[in-house]
Amino acid sequence: MVTKDRILITTPISSIAFYYSVAIPIAKVLKTYGFNVDIRSCDIPIVFTHYYTVIHICLCHNISYARLKIWKLFDVAKKTIAYFAVEGDVFPFNIEYEKTVRPYLDYVATVSKFSYDCMKRVGLKVDDVIYHGIDINEWVDKISKLSIEKPKDKIVFFANVTNDIRKGLEYLIPAFAQVLKERKDVILYLNAQRYGYIRDLKKYIHEIGKKYKVPLEKHIVLTREIKPLEFTDVLKYYKMCDWYLLSSVCEGFGLTLIEAMASKKPIIHIDAPPMNEITTPYFSIRIKYDTIKRCKTWERGMILHIPNMDDYVEKLLKACDISEDKRIKMGEEAFKHVKKNFDMYVTYKKFAYVINSF
Repeated sequence: MVTKDRILITTPISSIAFYYSVAIPIAKVLKTYGFNVDIRSCDIPIVFTHYYTVIHICLCHNISYARLKIWKLFDVAKKTIAYFAVEGDVFPFNIEYEKTVRPYLDYVATVSKFSYDCMKRVGLKVDDVIYHGIDINEWVDKISKLSIEKPKDKIVFFANVTNDIRKGLEYLIPAFAQVLKERKDVILYLNAQRYGYIRDLKKYIHEIGKKYKVPLEKHIVLTREIKPLEFTDVLKYYKMCDWYLLSSVCEGFGLTLIEAMASKKPIIHIDAPPMNEITTPYFSIRIKYDTIKRCKTWERGMILHIPNMDDYVEKLLKACDISEDKRIKMGEEAFKHVKKNFDMYVTYKKFAYVINSF
């Protein structure tokens, strides 16, 4: 007989971020409630082990009817929880979702109210919102031990980026180039998270610098060109920066926002959900968006909030004019907010409550 403490957390094999940033923290929290937790890729057949509950973490379009049916057929789990991130319009087979997928799910949670609303808008049943969280005390402990050398007399912006259309680099780089026309004391650190992307990014930065006739390459630092980044290296950039800049035009949640808040940094982001759901105006500068574009593939729909470029430049310049004392106060407000709302021991304990309610 399978006891209630046997829990399996699964993630797609392609999503390293889900594994390290979501699955491991959830497992850590559940273990404090006495659960025995395993983590596996859902893409590897799981048929000869038995659990009481499976927590399946994925983007909404990655949910597999066949996989859920196999789990039920082989009695892999008594109960199944789906933990969804949604970035816009829900997957094409949403009409069949309630007939095929939902009967195999005992509980459905989304990572944000934005994701929740996207699913509810097309009539899909969702039980709750469970925000992502991080171990705030551990984060603070690690970042406090780091020594940094900040560029002298520079206002430092830091952003985590990829070549995904969601990340909004095609707006960030031109906006920063225009800021550089007026301010020579700015520097932007870009943590380009995919190694193969750096060459294309350097070419794009060169082209934009040439277009706006500014020495852009001297004011943008690609962190992975310095050396392959360890986790502590990323923490150093959070600690070093004056502003964390989330350039995304589309997110399901925006985990780096809570990392920046835990680092006591004020934030700049587009004034769109779910970003404006996660922060407050007390410690964030928000960029207006002009239009919404819907980007659809065969499996995925995204809602892209296209920023107003004049406002983008204006808000970056505004950030440059804010005094260090005010930035520190904004950072303290950010930390209060993240500690109260996004500590993983606060957010992920909901999973323990749900499992115990079965």
